[in-house]
Amino acid sequence: MALQRNRFLTTLSGIGNNCNNMIGVGIFSTPGLVLSSAGSPGMALVYWIIGAFMSLFGSLSYAELGSSIKDGGGEVVYLKRSFPYPHALFSYMFSFSIIVAIRPGTIVAEANIFTQSISYAFTAYNPCDDSDSLHPEWNLKSYEFWRIRIISVAAILGITAYQILSKKWANRINQTLAIIKILTLFTIALIGFIYMKRSIHDWGNNNWKNYFKNSKLTPGSFISSILPVLFTYSGWNNLNFTLDELHPEASLTLSNISSVVIVSILYILANIGYTMVPYDLAVQSGSGLNEIIGVQLALSVGGQNAARILAFFIACSAFGALAVVFSTGARIIVAAANQEYIPLFSPCLRKLNKRTDTPVNALLAQAIWCLLIALCSPTRDCFKFLVFVTEHSSWFYLGLTVFGLLLLRRRGEIERQFLPTAIPIIFALFAAWIFFGSFIPDETSQNQKQNNTNFTIIIKGLQKTCELPHEANTTYHYYLPYLTSVIVTLVGVIFWYFFVGPRFANNESPAKNEGANNEGANNEGANNEDANNEGPANNENSFSSIS
Repeated sequence: MALQRNRFLTTLSGIGNNCNNMIGVGIFSTPGLVLSSAGSPGMALVYWIIGAFMSLFGSLSYAELGSSIKDGGGEVVYLKRSFPYPHALFSYMFSFSIIVAIRPGTIVAEANIFTQSISYAFTAYNPCDDSDSLHPEWNLKSYEFWRIRIISVAAILGITAYQILSKKWANRINQTLAIIKILTLFTIALIGFIYMKRSIHDWGNNNWKNYFKNSKLTPGSFISSILPVLFTYSGWNNLNFTLDELHPEASLTLSNISSVVIVSILYILANIGYTMVPYDLAVQSGSGLNEIIGVQLALSVGGQNAARILAFFIACSAFGALAVVFSTGARIIVAAANQEYIPLFSPCLRKLNKRTDTPVNALLAQAIWCLLIALCSPTRDCFKFLVFVTEHSSWFYLGLTVFGLLLLRRRGEIERQFLPTAIPIIFALFAAWIFFGSFIPDETSQNQKQNNTNFTIIIKGLQKTCELPHEANTTYHYYLPYLTSVIVTLVGVIFWYFFVGPRFANNESPAKNEGANNEGANNEGANNEDANNEGPANNENSFSSIS
């Protein structure tokens, strides 16, 4: 029997929970990527609006799923209900992908932005300041190559340590960092609101005078532009993982809609604020190492001192976002272990420390894997690569989950409540286009890769050009992130086939206890009683045993 948890989340706290998970490092870093791929500020803003609507459609679809299927656990539960055969394959694929690629990739990407922000805040120094003695493989000096990695490793270890030692202090630290994160974003949005008129009439960068000039309208540029936007909006489905903590009178639908609308308004205002950055510099903040457009904004508006102050708060925001993702990532590992999805290690990984009530083993396992990714991934374009890998994989499962909603309706397992059928259909088709359309090359980016060999940066308020190796703008072929995503999925299928599928087929997994509600379950009473004594592994609700 699933453990009953304290249902303390109200509608208002649900809104706060979702907003905190949606607002990460993306809004401080991805607008440069989007502008670079979109070609114009106007087209970039269109992508941010598309991302807002797709997030809203997704959150509405998940609200209907959550209203019909009361168990927490998100996609783990929904995919198992929608696609029960072959033997929870899709549920396992999601668990495998999110543990191996999606969450670790997000963690390392956010650690990368934290490293850049904190480095600039304390040194006002960009690794591209001196092009001499560049590392032959990574296009960096050896000293800078290791400094970037050491800071990222320290951030991951620090978060792991305080989340292991005390759940109470971890929550306090995370809440404090969440406040800093939201205030930092609000400051940038306020700059956008205040300076909007000045940008139109007085500012000399001409961003607003030719708002749609040079827009790129190819299928490849659409994918390259929308994926960083979707990364920035990600987190709108977080409340569905904790439905067992939602108060019976709270409204999941209202929480989901309100959080997406609030965050979307802040994001669009922030992007208006980013038009203060001269176009060329804004585009360059989306390439190489210089990925923090928020710092470029502060340089343009208030000079280097303002840039260093804002960089510090962006670093705090990045650390807070990293902590939230790290905490939920450990939860997901425990959830998968509860389902016996991790061969050999499930009994160990689902254990909670008796003294601190924290998933120590899951946190340590996650930290080790993230450290390996951080140490092995190339520094240049690391953030962009990981964003594309994680979002390509994420939207495959988001689309599959919403398509499952349509299947559940068709089979009569759930009734249509408030959501027009067109919304989940549009969302599922959009997700399918993201997954398959990603393999269409972005010809404009390829031309840019071949022709651009200079990288312009801002150092102490002055423009400086560094001569970099021929492929400095990108270090991989356009299809590599998407191919990586597909390979991770296929490896998950192989693991399921050899380690998990046979146990489900032979009724050796906890899934057999789900038959307790089916006709004939009484004949298996003895077996179910034995399985219940094994511990939390008998829960369909992946998160119900995690406090």
